[in-house]
Amino acid sequence: MISIMYGCAAHEIEFKGDKMIFSVKNDRETYFHYSVDNFKPHKMEKDDGYWTIVVDKKDEFKFFYTDDRGVKSVDCVEVENDDFGNINCIFKM
Repeated sequence: MISIMYGCAAHEIEFKGDKMIFSVKNDRETYFHYSVDNFKPHKMEKDDGYWTIVVDKKDEFKFFYTDDRGVKSVDCVEVENDDFGNINCIFKM
């Protein structure tokens, strides 16, 4: 499992077989967006204080989270600025 801390909450990526589980602590309904499907919003499931989603494992992609306040900032090893003034995380295996 990869665990990345930001603020007082955790952002985690867990690997299970050919799947990846993304988890982020948030008190609001949260969505996951990634470059695999042109950043369409995917509603995450609430699980014990964390919002989680399971996606197929890929070697590389960009992603970010949103809630009703907008893009949710998380610390990532590698990032890029997008065309809207936000920061995308870059995941690489």
